[in-house]
Amino acid sequence: PAGVGWPCAVSRWLSLSPPCPTPPTHPPPAATNYLFRASPTSFIMLSSHHKTIPGRSIPSSMTRKIFKRGLFSLLLLLLCLLIFISLMYAGLIWPNNLFVSNYKVRGLDVSNHQKQIDWRSVARTGEYSFVFIKATEGITYRDAYFQANWRGTKTYGLLRGAYHFYTQDLSGTEQANNFISVVPQEPGMLPPVLDLEVIGNDRKAMIREIKSFLDRLEQHYGMKPIIYTDSDRYIAYVKGNFDNYTIWINSSLLPVQWSGVNTWAFWQYCSRGRVSGITEFVDFNAFYGNRDELNAMTKQPSA
Repeated sequence: PAGVGWPCAVSRWLSLSPPCPTPPTHPPPAATNYLFRASPTSFIMLSSHHKTIPGRSIPSSMTRKIFKRGLFSLLLLLLCLLIFISLMYAGLIWPNNLFVSNYKVRGLDVSNHQKQIDWRSVARTGEYSFVFIKATEGITYRDAYFQANWRGTKTYGLLRGAYHFYTQDLSGTEQANNFISVVPQEPGMLPPVLDLEVIGNDRKAMIREIKSFLDRLEQHYGMKPIIYTDSDRYIAYVKGNFDNYTIWINSSLLPVQWSGVNTWAFWQYCSRGRVSGITEFVDFNAFYGNRDELNAMTKQPSA
């Protein structure tokens, strides 16, 4: 053992004892990488410059507390998420409400899904300046509530326009004629709308028929139509082909600023709105400009 060297040297000089054994030598510890090993009860660290350091045990009671806290946090997060989704489904809150706050001119779009609407109650809210009303779909369908909605919005002083739900793989001109047979030309109406929510089997044919539809409406009403669509159809059909048309973009779940569409005039920002006078959910929309700019889009009386 260490510390016996000098007594042994004296003993040998005095010949009082046989030579003392040489203290054993130990090779230096081999270099090792840093290692970390964890178990429910201990932590052990190995260093290239130190011997093994026994880890400190974690009491099992502390392990249970950590587990319970983590589980509680996870359950709380899931509960908050469930509440948020439930409020969205009920139409009480909507993610885009924060992002639409800068746009003060608001409106609705309606169809037979909203059934009979009390337009007097809607107008009394004072929150909505315009309404787009479904008129037709394809080459034969006519919305059963269009005439009542068209009259009601005019009676209570709401700017209104009509839209056609486009059907793929059908003649654009025939679809336009269906729309023209239902929607009258009136001073103060907003431009007619192409509602583009479908994907055609043949892209070139789809673009050709869309152009025929838009040209026919512009010829009849003397107004350049509005195109309603989402970001996917915008990229597939509108961008690069119909850039000089007014765009009404559907971006209900995400801010329109994230849609990649920078030239929009109308933004459908909510699909589950609640309005006095409408029993069903209804779409909320915003106009990019002020009321005067919206009025300037309407059909003007003939000279």
